[in-house]
Amino acid sequence: PKTKKGPRTFCVPEKQERSTSILLPLDIFSFGKNKIYIQKNLSISTHRPRERKQIMSSNADKFLEVAAGELPEGALLEHREFDNPLVKRYATKEMSYLWSPAMKFSTWRKLWIALATAEQELGIDISDTQLEEMRAKLYDIDFEYAAKKESEFRHDVMGHVHAFGAAAPSAMPIIHLGATSCYVGDNTDLVQPRKNLNSVTMSWDTSMTS
Repeated sequence: PKTKKGPRTFCVPEKQERSTSILLPLDIFSFGKNKIYIQKNLSISTHRPRERKQIMSSNADKFLEVAAGELPEGALLEHREFDNPLVKRYATKEMSYLWSPAMKFSTWRKLWIALATAEQELGIDISDTQLEEMRAKLYDIDFEYAAKKESEFRHDVMGHVHAFGAAAPSAMPIIHLGATSCYVGDNTDLVQPRKNLNSVTMSWDTSMTS
């Protein structure tokens, strides 16, 4: 039905698609019918068409669990600090990590896993095995290999696509499938400030109440 609003009209959907919402602090991945997008709130939705409900229930939920997890102890130790002369003097350990290569490029990988999971939902030929290997190798980042490939291709995103593909060989053909560099670059540029602002807000609240 159409609803009037001033001189313009817009359509109100009679029935919305069913979805499952999971509240995960600071995570921003959403599965929509035809897109993955950054949400303004903290609710993470996985939309599941009936014909693929069982498969997506498994892969979407597994991805959301991985995306919400912390960096494993001992992983990427040499890449957990943002490289800037002012960091050691002024930055907290948490703030340094939130701008670090480990944070940046693990977020790229989370976005690639989210993309592949949604593409499987839409019917693209992506196997559960490929998704499982991508999730398992989320934090297995070879920065030296990525730098080598970046020099070869003269492209930072392609450098890390190939580094992820080397860690998860079965998934190489579908990593970054159909995406542009802005997909990982711009979305990560939204994720990092958001997490930092949340950290500052929580610190401010703690200071005001103490």
